[in-house]
Amino acid sequence: ELRTPEGKPFNPPSFSHVYKLKAVKEENSKGSWWGLDIELVEPVADAALHDPPRFGIAGELYSQAFYDHLARVLRPGGRLFHYTGSPNKLTSGRDVPREVATRLQKAGFTIELEGDGVLAVKGGAGRRR
Repeated sequence: ELRTPEGKPFNPPSFSHVYKLKAVKEENSKGSWWGLDIELVEPVADAALHDPPRFGIAGELYSQAFYDHLARVLRPGGRLFHYTGSPNKLTSGRDVPREVATRLQKAGFTIELEGDGVLAVKGGAGRRR
C-alpha cells in the first residue's frame, strides 16, 4: 500500500507502475496456502500531456494533490506538458500558467512557461522563465 504525502492510503492504477510478484507460503490455524508478495519497482511513464477543462469546471485537476500524483507516476526525467491557455488574464488579471508552474515546482518538477502552457520535467534541469 502506498501513501500520499499526507499519509492517506493510495492505490495507483496497476498500469502506471512496474511490480515484482513473488509467491509466498502463508498459513494459519485453518491451513496453508500460497499468496503473493507484491513489490512496487518503479513508475512507467516517460511523458504525459495534461489538457484539463477550465479551472471552474474541474479545479481538482489543477490541485497540488493531483500534481503530486503526476510526480509519483512519471519516471525521473519524465516530461509533462500542461496546457493552460490564458483564462481570466484579461478579465481578472489571474495568471493561471504561473499558478500551475508554482504547484508543479512544489511537486518536484523543474518548469518552463512554454507557449500556451507549462513544460515540466521531473527532477530535470530546466529553467523558469
